[in-house]
Formats: sequence, C-alpha cells, structure tokens
Amino acid sequence: MTDSHERRAARHPVAKAKRAGTSFRAVSTKSQRPSQRFEFWRSLFPRIDLDTVEEDGQRDFRGNLLHFGTEDGATFVFSSNDDTRASFGRPEGDFLMLSLTVAGSAKLQHGHDTRLISTPGTGLVIVDGGQAFTTISRDHSVISLMLPRDRAERAIGNDLSVLRNGLVSLPQEGMAHLLTSHLQTMAMEGESLDGHSADIAMKAAVDMAFGALTQAKNREDGQTAIPTGHDAGLRAAARRYIHLHCQNHKLTAAGIARAIGCSRAHLYRVFAAKEISVGDVLRTARLERASALLITFADMPVKFVASRCGYADAAAFARAFRGYNGMTPQEYRELFRR
Repeated sequence: MTDSHERRAARHPVAKAKRAGTSFRAVSTKSQRPSQRFEFWRSLFPRIDLDTVEEDGQRDFRGNLLHFGTEDGATFVFSSNDDTRASFGRPEGDFLMLSLTVAGSAKLQHGHDTRLISTPGTGLVIVDGGQAFTTISRDHSVISLMLPRDRAERAIGNDLSVLRNGLVSLPQEGMAHLLTSHLQTMAMEGESLDGHSADIAMKAAVDMAFGALTQAKNREDGQTAIPTGHDAGLRAAARRYIHLHCQNHKLTAAGIARAIGCSRAHLYRVFAAKEISVGDVLRTARLERASALLITFADMPVKFVASRCGYADAAAFARAFRGYNGMTPQEYRELFRR
C-alpha cells in the first residue's frame, strides 16, 4: 500500500473509530459513488489484500460493517458484503483473527490446498494473519475479532504452536462457546452501546479469546485446566455463562466451572481475588433479570418471575429481592407504573 493510500485509508470512519476507541461505528459502501465503492471497502482492511471474485464484482460493490477498535490494537468487525477474495501473509500481518461465519461460506486455502470451508455450523476459527492464506467468501456475513500477535503470545506464555498450521477450529465448548455467544451479542447490540459499555464488552471479548486460545493449546498438550494467569478471561467467561443461565435454579459454582474449563476451587480463587464471590455474581444476575421482568411483563405473577430467574421458592425470591432493591417485587413494579 502506498503512503497516499495509507493516508486516504486513515481518513475513513473505521480508521477514526480505531484511533478514538469510543463506540461502535457503522460503515456502508452506500456512502460512496457506485464506481468507488469497492476501493472504499478495500481501504478499510489495510492489512489484507482484497479483491472481488468475479471480474465485474467491483461494480456497485455492496458492503456493510460494524466496527470497534481499541487503542492497544484489538478490533471487532461484523461485516456483510459481496463475494471477495482476501489474501493474508503481508508484512503487516502481525495479528490473529478469530472468525465466526454467520451466513454464507468462506473457503480458506493455503496455496492450492483447501484447509477449511467455514459455514455457520463451523463455529470459531482462528487464523494466523502472518501466514499465506487466501479466503474466498460467498454471500458472506462474518463476525471477526482481530488481536495483535504479540499480545496473544504474552497471554498464553509465548507459545502459539497451536497455530503452526496457520489456523485452528475451536470446539464449541467451554470458553469458545461463551465467546461465540458474546461476539454474537456484540454484533446485535453494539450500536446501542455507549463508549464505556463498548470498552467493557470489548475487554471481555479479548479476555475470553485469550482463554479460548489457551484452552485449545492445553487440549493439544493434554492438559485440562487454564493456567492461573488467565484469571481475567475466566472471570469474563464465568460472568457471561452466569448471565446466560441464571434462570436455572440448579446452577452451581461446580457447573459454571465445568462449563468454562476450570476447577471449582480455582473459580472461587479467581473471584476472591477481586473480593467478590461466585454466589454474589449469580444472585445479582438473577435479581437484575427479575427487575427487568417485573417491568417488562407487568401482569406476570411474581411467583412466575421468581421461577424464570432461578428461584424455586417464591418466598426466598421475595426476601432476596427486598434485600437487593429495598422493596418487595410488587412495590418495585408499582413504582414503575406511576
């Protein structure tokens, strides 16, 4: 890429969002004249060689993306676009890309060797941006999380051997399963988040990504636990799992630990390091859910609200709710009816 091309790319909304790191930014080729739409799209991805699959594919190219970048180089992108061919392995390819196909397909090739065809059923795939891969996407929508390679190396102990072949497909379990859900939620809710909330969501995504990468490495090494140094990722994954499953009244710390791939004792230590407990996080998640349900479903009996928030006993729910909000569930509901 020439210096002038780089300067032009820096003026685009995605580049501005990355520098500012303030909130999610939506970008569309519709903002450009039809003849310039593909060049505009290509300029948004300066670390990848991008072209269209068909000869006339640049005419009135259609592409939309939602973007959020942090000052330390992590980038979230949710994009949908016409068919493209992308080539990795440039000198600027010092990044890892976690990719989740949500529609269409993307064929990943190394030379003439097809390594993977990613579809919505494939789950998360990690690609080493420094290796010479080509992807051919058709009718493609994808959620991507790009991480600086040096940060990833530091996070998992300077050992990226799990990516020696250039890519790894993550089993949809443990941390990878939670990360998938979190990325999908970011794609759906990103535009509604303010800057502070966007930063929190992005930090959780990055922490879980490092945890998922570590689990993949440990699985290859025959290990089962995540090292202590990945406590931030474990906390983020545990919180995510709790918020997704807090309506289950049988949810326990042991079940949460199994889901994210660590021992119950280590899970306790991870939260104790921040002077909070797993039980407190679970209780707060249930009562926040209850508060929302009481308002959203104004005619739902309180005992049903209790059941949908993980409380098998309505009396226990009422006591917990009063301790949390300073009023009974019915009083809380009446407050918002005024």
